[in-house]
Amino acid sequence: MTEKKLRVKWQACLNKYGLIEFSVGLLWFAVSSLILVWPRLSELDWTAALALVIFNGVFLFLMLSYVLGGSSRSQLPTKRVLILLAIASCLVMLISGHVSRFNPFYTPITAGALIFSIVYNNRISCSIYLSMYLSFILSLKSANPFFYFTVFAANSLFTIQRAGRLAERNSLASSSLLSALGSIVTLCLLYLIYNWFDLARIYLDASAILIASIISVVAVIGLLPYLEDIFLIVTPTKLLELASPNSTLLKRLSMEAPGTYHHSLIVANLAEAATEAIGGNALLARVGAYYHDIGKIKRPLFFIENQSSFNNPHDQLNPRMSSMIIMAHTKEGVELGREYRLPRAILNIIEQHHGNSLMSYFLRTFQEANAKAPESEKTAVNEDDFRYSGPKPQTREAAVIMLADSCEAAVRSLEKPTPSKINTMVGRIIKEKMDSGQLEDSALTFQEITRIRGSFQHTINNMFHNRIKYNDKSAN
Repeated sequence: MTEKKLRVKWQACLNKYGLIEFSVGLLWFAVSSLILVWPRLSELDWTAALALVIFNGVFLFLMLSYVLGGSSRSQLPTKRVLILLAIASCLVMLISGHVSRFNPFYTPITAGALIFSIVYNNRISCSIYLSMYLSFILSLKSANPFFYFTVFAANSLFTIQRAGRLAERNSLASSSLLSALGSIVTLCLLYLIYNWFDLARIYLDASAILIASIISVVAVIGLLPYLEDIFLIVTPTKLLELASPNSTLLKRLSMEAPGTYHHSLIVANLAEAATEAIGGNALLARVGAYYHDIGKIKRPLFFIENQSSFNNPHDQLNPRMSSMIIMAHTKEGVELGREYRLPRAILNIIEQHHGNSLMSYFLRTFQEANAKAPESEKTAVNEDDFRYSGPKPQTREAAVIMLADSCEAAVRSLEKPTPSKINTMVGRIIKEKMDSGQLEDSALTFQEITRIRGSFQHTINNMFHNRIKYNDKSAN
């Protein structure tokens, strides 16, 4: 009975986290434990070594449980990102083992904190968990664990607090210097608390912290382009590069599907403002909105925003065929995005921005045509033929883009948009998406949805502002 329960728990663990994630976690534990114990094996007895390994295992498990599941479910790292986190942590620990013989503060803890904050951007809680784990494990190797943990933790927190909000590579340098300054102040305060105040010792430790911070930021800035390409991480710098109108794919969209390009710009404005209102990644939402409809490049004239005349090609097609062409733009967008090596976060938005919504217009048209057809020509009506393949939005940013996309299109169809009509339409669209279950996997709360609705209404009303009528002088 016990063996059966263990097998069930083992299977549940693999189902929750995935075999590869579980394997990376085990390898992370094994390598980090070896780095901790091996250099000092001759100094430690087996009980002390075992205690270090147990500490490492427990805190690594607690940290990964948070990062991989539960409260951060909507921000799961990809397998490549998890490998990057493991490599970064183990490298910092390995370097620490070599430099600690000179001064423990030569440890490049800033490099680890910078990488964590770059990977998670504004997901500060995950960066803090990772940094606290690393600070705690590094401090265990010293004679005064609390003293070194406090300094390492202060360095990491200052770095995360600054680096998580910065978008340019050069700004990382200023954040690392400020974190070094914060660590030095923490160091001085601890010396005062312990009554160890010694100017020579403070000078040596402060110099070590400053040198480690400078080397860390130089190394991270130098490696960042390679980390972006190899591990497919989405940094603010990468997003700013993708947001440039000169990027190849956006140029293609503006030339081959100009109506879609204009629509994407408006959706980007809506999504950025709404995501900022709920504390999400506003830059990711903006860039994701730019690219969410790139699949329409394949057949631009089948989408109404690109039709310059009243000749609609769907008039010559069966509604089922029309729905297949329209629905294909999400899959074709993902294929095009892979071809241009877009980050996984952007590909997810392209794939999820319609969820598994029903194309009610084409379904209704098909049902009406089918009802009028002779008995021998009637076919069975299957709603799944008129439904996007999904998946539903898995993040707040993808859900906001879905709502912004639908609201922009719906408001654009209003004949004489007034504030009252706009507010009613936005509220109706969001309610329809909620009722159809499109937002259930996105981790959005009711409070956040209310803020999104208010943001959309404010932004769209500003778009349809009044204009002064110009006098036609030629008429006189």
